[in-house]
Amino acid sequence: MNRITKHQFHAMLLIPDAFLLLCIQGSLSLMTVIGIAAGAVVQAAVVIPFMLMFRDREELPKWAMSVVGAYVIFCGGLLMNRLRISLQALYIPYETGGEISGGVVTWLILGLVALVCIYMSSAGIKALSRASVIAIAVGALYLVILAVSAAAKSDFTNIARTWETDGFWGAFADSFLLTGGLGGAMALIGITKGEPIRDLTEYLLIRVIMSAVVITAAILVEGGISAITDFPVITAAQLSQPFQSQRIDSLLLMIFAVFAVFSIAVQSAAAAYLIRKIVPEFKKYRSIAAIALISAVSLII
Repeated sequence: MNRITKHQFHAMLLIPDAFLLLCIQGSLSLMTVIGIAAGAVVQAAVVIPFMLMFRDREELPKWAMSVVGAYVIFCGGLLMNRLRISLQALYIPYETGGEISGGVVTWLILGLVALVCIYMSSAGIKALSRASVIAIAVGALYLVILAVSAAAKSDFTNIARTWETDGFWGAFADSFLLTGGLGGAMALIGITKGEPIRDLTEYLLIRVIMSAVVITAAILVEGGISAITDFPVITAAQLSQPFQSQRIDSLLLMIFAVFAVFSIAVQSAAAAYLIRKIVPEFKKYRSIAAIALISAVSLII
């Protein structure tokens, strides 16, 4: 397998984290940012020693691959579950009086996402990593547009108002246990060019900075109303309209859809890669098996 570059590695891991930011629920505060940063520090304290244990080996032993594979599948199931829950925030229209209900539409969308993820993961990690760089670049451009728009609509007194919000432990748990990129990092670090520990540390640092920028911008725009919104980051994006028309909502929908598909595809590709390493005899339908396991987990959690 061709090795992927550091930038491709970062892009593949940051997309799931960006998607989870869009799906974040509950009130936001600066304690949320601190919780995310603390979770990333604890992750580094756990994962880096794990990687140092096997730094002299070309790849992880099979028992370690099995542990990482189980976590990757769990993260994929979490991402698919968050997608299902957050579809309601995007106001997908459906026939209320016809034969197709909103629930059926949601499951049809999830089925379509699963099929696309099978195709993308089957194309290989190298192809997926290249496409991920383009996707994260588009997302970064969108973030810049929103940040500029949000700056004109920000109320800096919102920062002081949100200090009292109790959001540290929930953000810490999500950042430490439920991040979308960590499982992929442990699975893909062995095929990444460069120095593994440095690349992983850079990824965690970029993740914290990205989270801090997005959450702080949402706080400045929304303030205390984030506590009564289902998805505060999505709501903040809608409130930060840089145009007179509603075109930014269409752009938000596009970014959300791309990040959702890429997030699950990355987990599926990483799981399929580990399945090939753990069970070399399993030569066909690895991507289908991976997405089937991810889908099953999404129904349980």
